[in-house]
Amino acid sequence: MRLRKRSSISDAVLPAGLFICLAVFIGAWLIWDTQPIPLVTYAVFTGYWEHTAALTEWLRNFSAPTNPHVASAELSSRFMPYFWVLTWLGQMFDLDAVQLMAISAVVNYLLILIGLQLFLRYYFRDAWAPFVGFITIFMVWGLGWSWSNLYQLRSFFYIGGYPSTFVFGLSLIAFWTTLKMLRQSGSPVVLGALLGLLTWLMLLGHPLTGVYAVAGCVLLTLTSGSALIGQRAIVLAVLVVASGAVELWPYFSTWKLMLGQYGAGVEQWSSILGMDPVERFKSGEWQHLFYNPNVIVDMLGPVLLGIPIIFWLFFKREHSFIVAGAVLMAIPFIVNLFIAIPMAHRFLLFVVTYLQLALVWFFLTLLTVCRAEPRPAYGKTAVQLMAVAALIIVAANVALLASEYRGYSLLPDNLQVRDKRAVLPDGMNVIQVYQELTTSLNDAAVVLTTAALGWPLPTVKGKVVSLYHENPLVLDQFKRYQDTGDFFYNSVTDRKRAEIVTRYDASHVLISGRDTQIQPGVIDWLSRYAIEVHAVGHYRMYDLLDTVPRIQPAIAEQPTETSNTATEALNRLPEER
Repeated sequence: MRLRKRSSISDAVLPAGLFICLAVFIGAWLIWDTQPIPLVTYAVFTGYWEHTAALTEWLRNFSAPTNPHVASAELSSRFMPYFWVLTWLGQMFDLDAVQLMAISAVVNYLLILIGLQLFLRYYFRDAWAPFVGFITIFMVWGLGWSWSNLYQLRSFFYIGGYPSTFVFGLSLIAFWTTLKMLRQSGSPVVLGALLGLLTWLMLLGHPLTGVYAVAGCVLLTLTSGSALIGQRAIVLAVLVVASGAVELWPYFSTWKLMLGQYGAGVEQWSSILGMDPVERFKSGEWQHLFYNPNVIVDMLGPVLLGIPIIFWLFFKREHSFIVAGAVLMAIPFIVNLFIAIPMAHRFLLFVVTYLQLALVWFFLTLLTVCRAEPRPAYGKTAVQLMAVAALIIVAANVALLASEYRGYSLLPDNLQVRDKRAVLPDGMNVIQVYQELTTSLNDAAVVLTTAALGWPLPTVKGKVVSLYHENPLVLDQFKRYQDTGDFFYNSVTDRKRAEIVTRYDASHVLISGRDTQIQPGVIDWLSRYAIEVHAVGHYRMYDLLDTVPRIQPAIAEQPTETSNTATEALNRLPEER
């Protein structure tokens, strides 16, 4: 006997009600987190400070910003349309960068909710799809991590305001718009304009996630079985035109950024042609945490169940979009083992989104079978088990997030609990620490410090010498890493340290008493040429005296990579994106 899907008013009302309840619960928690001190402001080594620095710089110099972190006219790819709007709001309502990032987190969350409702329901043609998708995207993970493009619940409270999160929300809406155009549902002119605007914003907002989004739109166009050739051509034309229009943005070139043609990126990109793939694989230079099998299993957990489902869909020739998306996103991740591709490790997280879509299909299929008419004997029990599993998953994710407010994280790399606030003085967050450290500084101050220690500083006051996360628009960024490593970690002469101070016109030096790798000569040098002006916990801020010899640095060829010492100094620190 053929099974018929059971139809009732609860099929529409119940999933919508559950979606709203869960979304409101998480959304209320997210809004509560923004006041007065967001959770993310207790994290020192995180990409959050890259974004707040950009907003701070734009708030100070709206018409002509300079680099957010270093004293240089070279800009940043964070000067993009979304942050331009946030900055405008900040100036209008007298908001600072932290408050604007809180607004961004809420807006991005709403965009994802809208995208889940529009795309998943339209793609799967099932009222349960948005609710199942919400749980899957935010909660069907292993231990997760605080990383861009990783939307597990506890990670989301750290990266919710990021441009990558903004673009992910837009990508779901762009997928829905693409399907609407292909299915001839709505005005092609309006939908085409919307898709073009979304494409423009996605590529400018976060080029890496923008590539994921545009590739998804292309795959939907190619795999939609009922679409006419003319409809496909229109969608592809819109994507091409909008992808070219991004070059009209005055602050940076998206295509130069993606092709590695800024600064040292040219050498990195061109070096691919001369590399021996076998030797690269044997050397292990490609290694990243995201290639560690144990980390992958611990971080992704049940997401990996999507892999056999992808194979099942492939052999059944169903949902080609999901299958092709997983394969396409996996290609850069795998090729990077043999040929260097910048940021290719992050494509693992793009593969995850397609594995999660495969899981959504699987859960919806189970629900359909269990709700069929006549109901299978196991139907009621299966639904009950699924409900219990969902409650356990939600509870586990809430517990993981709650532990972050106590400062403790269970990490997937070693399955150990780490006190994330151990580096901060008791009871203080990063903003409070750096406000005290920079009390006597002005906005023009240049602070010579380690890359990681200086990362949050420009959000509060002043600029630094070297960057914690690379910015290809800064042409001498590797020279900056080299000089920072020499000043703090190498046994160099007093003259060399004076040269470095002169080169960057540094006015202050910031050190940490916890950094045992700093050379004793640094402390001796500071005792003669600086005075300690602020101390907060183990942090020490020094004001350089006028007696510092101002020595014209010797002209030398700039290195194309960091010194071993500087690289080791960066690798000693926990990496959170």
